[in-house]
Amino acid sequence: MDIVITHLQDNAILYFFGVLVAVPVLFFFHRWLVPILQWAIEIAIYMVGVHVATHFTTALVAWFRRESSSEYLAGLESVQWGTPLLKFWDIEAYDPVGIFYFELAVLVGLTILVLKIRPFKVQKSQSRAHTRSQRRSAARGSRARR
Repeated sequence: MDIVITHLQDNAILYFFGVLVAVPVLFFFHRWLVPILQWAIEIAIYMVGVHVATHFTTALVAWFRRESSSEYLAGLESVQWGTPLLKFWDIEAYDPVGIFYFELAVLVGLTILVLKIRPFKVQKSQSRAHTRSQRRSAARGSRARR
């Protein structure tokens, strides 16, 4: 936590100007930016789940292979498969390296699936006067039916 606080203190001016630029952009373009951010966060949540599941599945398979291998009993080198839980961008930390490419393929597949199931489109907001007049006409229609 000290590293984060030190980083924030060292770069406080940059973050301040970044917020000064980002807030007006978000304010004026929120109709387009908020759905994109929600979509990106949704994919990130799915990928965290896939990464954690891959990490623990790889650990479980490596443990099973070590424990069920006769090479382990003979004292030979055992399997050391694994994936990094936090530094997921470090390709050398993946053993075997194919797991990294598997996760990339899953990322592409999830992105395509999310685009198919939840297509990105900007929603048009109705004006308040329009919705108010709809409520009034609906109320008149329900009174006339009584």
